[in-house]
Amino acid sequence: GNGGVTTVSPKLFLTAQGSFILFVTQPLGGNTASLNQDNSLGVTYSVSSDGKIWSNYFPLSSSGNLQNVYLPYHVSSGGREHVVFQASPSNSRFYHLYYISSRDNGKSWSDPSWITDLSEDDISSVDFDNQRVFLKEDNRNVYLSWERKLGSGAPSPYYGQLNTVTGQLGSYEKIAGTGLSPNPVNNPQLYISGGEPVVLWYNNIGQVVLAGKE
Repeated sequence: GNGGVTTVSPKLFLTAQGSFILFVTQPLGGNTASLNQDNSLGVTYSVSSDGKIWSNYFPLSSSGNLQNVYLPYHVSSGGREHVVFQASPSNSRFYHLYYISSRDNGKSWSDPSWITDLSEDDISSVDFDNQRVFLKEDNRNVYLSWERKLGSGAPSPYYGQLNTVTGQLGSYEKIAGTGLSPNPVNNPQLYISGGEPVVLWYNNIGQVVLAGKE
């Protein structure tokens, strides 16, 4: 519990040192009053070394430029904790992905780094919507998959490798074109098999698609 504060969408992860990080969605104003601009929903986090005693909840991002902070995903790699989440910046009406890291077992986090500042075909990155990130660590490398679409169009699955030194995408690519999956993609999940990415998703006509890198 959290003192009567409405708390939903829990996500629990283990750190490299075996501690727990719990991400939840709460009113950022800290109470159950009707929401307004000063009491919007967003992700907060709490940490515990044993799962019994937990820290207070803190906002995952304190950046005043970001709203609607949701759907974080976490992996451990290279002695640090890595998280990517989606949020809406003030200069875009769409979601974008942001990267943060922790060197103290998840107790505090770096400033967010915008990792989907990716223009395509001379179209500005702020016109793309990016959601539902999924992270995977393999051999000290951090990879991600996510949904990306232009405006209100149909989302496509994307795959990339995160450069945890610069806090940016080292490489990325669109996984499927219309020839492979013409229907909107939902919730792409990434796995690494034999050092190669495999991505699983479902579409709006009840199909499950599994795609591997050639």
